[in-house]
Amino acid sequence: MQLGPGSRMRLLFAATYLDGQQSLFSASSYWSFYEALIRAFSNNRGLLANQAASSTPSSLNCARCEALKERIHDLESGSTHSTAERNRLESHYKACVAELEKQNGDLQFRLQTVTESKAEIQKTLEELRRQMTEKEAQLTDVVSELERLKLVNVQQQQQQQQPLSSSATDAENQQSTTVVPPKKEEDEEEKQRLDEEAIVNSELYQKLQALCTSLQREAVEAGQRVTETEERLAEVESRLQDQAQVLATANSERAALSRAYLSAETILLDV
Repeated sequence: MQLGPGSRMRLLFAATYLDGQQSLFSASSYWSFYEALIRAFSNNRGLLANQAASSTPSSLNCARCEALKERIHDLESGSTHSTAERNRLESHYKACVAELEKQNGDLQFRLQTVTESKAEIQKTLEELRRQMTEKEAQLTDVVSELERLKLVNVQQQQQQQQPLSSSATDAENQQSTTVVPPKKEEDEEEKQRLDEEAIVNSELYQKLQALCTSLQREAVEAGQRVTETEERLAEVESRLQDQAQVLATANSERAALSRAYLSAETILLDV
């Protein structure tokens, strides 16, 4: 066994001490103590070496613990941030969905209102067209009746003129027997004129004429209302298409927002 200078000095001191105590120890005891001292010194050297060797892994383990603690702290901070961000996105998503649902409900109501308005306008248009057809039919009947009365008037005039013509022919044949006095011819013409005025001024003719005028005016008004109603119907149909398009856009935006929220939530869960 090789001993260093320091070890040899300590052994020498121990030996000197033992030399001074020879009266207390025998030779065998002296040698036994000497061997025990060497063994103890060797054991102490091994213990110190083991402690020195084991100090390095312990420090390494402490460094790894610190690194793991830092990593855990970072992960906890990231998890807290991710949770807060997810809650913020979820709150924003719910608010957006609620707003879109409200807009969707409003659009549905407006769409229903416009649809009902369109149905009412179509019903009104059909009624106006029916009334206009009836007025036109009544007007046709009245005009036909007026034409019939005029024809009757002409026939009556022709019938009244026939006796006058025969009287004139008889007068020419007789030449000297009878002469129609001018006074009588004037009376006949006056009578014919009065008859024509009587027909024209008759109550039936006046009623028919007034009815014809009224029907013409009503037919024109009905035509105007039909035109206005058709324009309103076209406007309502255009609004209906616009509302349907806006509703489709709102539904598309809601679907896109849902996809974006799910994607963001998946990303946050993976972090």
